[in-house]
Amino acid sequence: AELGGGSQELDFKSESKVILTVPARQMEAKLKLDVTKDPMWLDITIPIPIAPGQFQDHMMPHLFEFNEDYTELHLMGPPDQGMQAGIPLRRPTFIDKESKSYVKMSRGAAKASNEEKDVMGVVDELKGKGDGEKMIKYCELLTKKLKDAVKSSGFKFEEPQQHWPEQEIKDKYTSMLKMSQYIFLLEKHFGQALCTNVSNIIKTGQVVSDPTLAEAIAELRKIMIVTNMHKEEAPPAVPTPATTSFGVNQGEKKSLPVNQVSVAAPPPSSGLSALSLVLFGALGASAVLGIFYLLFGSSGSKQKKK
Repeated sequence: AELGGGSQELDFKSESKVILTVPARQMEAKLKLDVTKDPMWLDITIPIPIAPGQFQDHMMPHLFEFNEDYTELHLMGPPDQGMQAGIPLRRPTFIDKESKSYVKMSRGAAKASNEEKDVMGVVDELKGKGDGEKMIKYCELLTKKLKDAVKSSGFKFEEPQQHWPEQEIKDKYTSMLKMSQYIFLLEKHFGQALCTNVSNIIKTGQVVSDPTLAEAIAELRKIMIVTNMHKEEAPPAVPTPATTSFGVNQGEKKSLPVNQVSVAAPPPSSGLSALSLVLFGALGASAVLGIFYLLFGSSGSKQKKK
């Protein structure tokens, strides 16, 4: 089934836990099965963002069945058009293979898209390089993607207005989903720690010692402001010079050259990087819910099951 421009995977870890990978995010979800029903019931509960840094569990009721040799999973999602925090979704009454809520999942991991292969190729070329050089390339890739989108369609992360035509609203959600998917690919292959450090530098306005990295981050900050991914509420304060693990001046110590920059692991989180949280904050809760609806209950991407 085609469902939004990317693959969806369900990696069943146990009878109560599943790793859900969708075009723009990977997350751990709660799983509940009832095989006594006909068709069988499969409930997936995910944490959905209701505000920056705030999440609420949301259960999505499904029906499912296997084909004769158990190589395919037929999954029927909720019929509701979208979802809102705190409002339960209805369980479908039967598996309708003509419905937009139906997907056929096959065994095995999804193949990498051409776009993902390009990112993987860049990361492969950076093997053995320092984290500073990797941060520069990450900034350059994301900056180019955002600038190209702005040039071609005036892209920005924003909540669609109710008076917009239905197709315009769908196009807006689709464009935000595709951009979110690309950001996820970068995080997946460059590493969440590195991407989070870049986001923290942008958010706090910390001074970067290496001029090439500083320029790359400055360009990314500019386009993030244009696309509503970052809001400059006030000019960043000039920090007291010293040295951090990723090449930011803060004391009288010498800053690290770009080939010695290292990335510290981020603290435990909900699975969303700081950049993702910035993105969610720019969208607003209802826009995020709309994107999650596109991920789970409309027509458009291959879906596979591990």
